[in-house]
Amino acid sequence: MKNLENKLQILNERLSEANQVLEDSANSNDLESNDYTLKEYVESEADSNPNFFRFLFSEDFDNDFDMSLTDKQREEYKEFLNSL
Repeated sequence: MKNLENKLQILNERLSEANQVLEDSANSNDLESNDYTLKEYVESEADSNPNFFRFLFSEDFDNDFDMSLTDKQREEYKEFLNSL
Protein backbone atom coordinates (compact mmCIF):
# COMPACT_ATOMS: atom_id res chain seq x y z
CA MET A 1 0.00 0.00 0.00
CA LYS A 2 1.36 3.36 -1.02
CA ASN A 3 1.45 6.29 1.40
CA LEU A 4 0.27 4.20 4.34
CA GLU A 5 0.97 6.92 6.91
CA ASN A 6 -1.14 9.41 4.96
CA LYS A 7 -3.96 6.88 4.59
CA LEU A 8 -3.89 6.14 8.31
CA GLN A 9 -4.17 9.85 9.04
CA ILE A 10 -7.17 10.15 6.71
CA LEU A 11 -8.79 7.05 8.20
CA ASN A 12 -8.28 8.39 11.72
CA GLU A 13 -9.87 11.69 10.73
CA ARG A 14 -12.84 9.88 9.21
CA LEU A 15 -13.07 7.69 12.30
CA SER A 16 -13.24 10.77 14.52
CA GLU A 17 -16.04 12.17 12.37
CA ALA A 18 -17.96 8.87 12.47
CA ASN A 19 -17.56 8.63 16.23
CA GLN A 20 -18.78 12.21 16.62
CA VAL A 21 -21.92 11.35 14.64
CA LEU A 22 -22.47 8.30 16.86
CA GLU A 23 -21.96 10.39 19.99
CA ASP A 24 -24.31 13.14 18.79
CA SER A 25 -26.98 10.59 17.92
CA ALA A 26 -26.61 8.81 21.25
CA ASN A 27 -26.77 12.09 23.17
CA SER A 28 -29.90 13.23 21.39
CA ASN A 29 -31.56 9.92 22.27
CA ASP A 30 -30.25 9.75 25.86
CA LEU A 31 -28.21 6.66 25.03
CA GLU A 32 -24.63 5.70 25.73
CA SER A 33 -22.27 6.04 22.77
CA ASN A 34 -20.11 3.11 21.70
CA ASP A 35 -17.26 4.47 19.60
CA TYR A 36 -15.76 2.55 16.70
CA THR A 37 -12.19 1.37 16.98
CA LEU A 38 -10.05 2.05 13.92
CA LYS A 39 -10.17 -1.63 12.99
CA GLU A 40 -13.98 -1.73 13.27
CA TYR A 41 -14.23 1.42 11.18
CA VAL A 42 -11.95 0.03 8.45
CA GLU A 43 -13.91 -3.24 8.34
CA SER A 44 -17.18 -1.31 8.10
CA GLU A 45 -15.85 0.86 5.28
CA ALA A 46 -14.52 -2.19 3.42
CA ASP A 47 -17.98 -3.77 3.63
CA SER A 48 -20.06 -0.70 2.83
CA ASN A 49 -17.98 1.72 0.74
CA PRO A 50 -17.45 0.53 -2.85
CA ASN A 51 -14.51 2.93 -3.26
CA PHE A 52 -12.68 1.91 -0.09
CA PHE A 53 -10.20 -0.44 -1.75
CA ARG A 54 -9.56 2.09 -4.52
CA PHE A 55 -8.59 4.52 -1.75
CA LEU A 56 -6.59 2.00 0.26
CA PHE A 57 -4.56 0.65 -2.65
CA SER A 58 -4.52 3.85 -4.75
CA GLU A 59 -5.67 1.83 -7.74
CA ASP A 60 -8.66 1.62 -9.99
CA PHE A 61 -10.52 -1.66 -9.86
CA ASP A 62 -12.91 -3.11 -12.42
CA ASN A 63 -15.39 -4.13 -9.73
CA ASP A 64 -16.59 -2.69 -6.46
CA PHE A 65 -15.64 -3.91 -3.00
CA ASP A 66 -13.12 -6.78 -2.89
CA MET A 67 -14.30 -8.62 -5.99
CA SER A 68 -11.23 -7.73 -8.01
CA LEU A 69 -8.54 -7.76 -5.31
CA THR A 70 -5.61 -9.97 -6.10
CA ASP A 71 -4.52 -12.61 -3.61
CA LYS A 72 -1.57 -10.36 -2.75
CA GLN A 73 -3.90 -7.40 -2.10
CA ARG A 74 -6.20 -9.54 0.07
CA GLU A 75 -3.17 -10.60 2.10
CA GLU A 76 -1.97 -6.99 2.41
CA TYR A 77 -5.43 -5.96 3.58
CA LYS A 78 -5.52 -8.74 6.21
CA GLU A 79 -2.05 -7.74 7.45
CA PHE A 80 -3.15 -4.11 7.56
CA LEU A 81 -6.23 -5.02 9.61
CA ASN A 82 -4.18 -7.10 12.01
CA SER A 83 -1.79 -4.18 12.51
CA LEU A 84 -4.60 -1.89 13.69
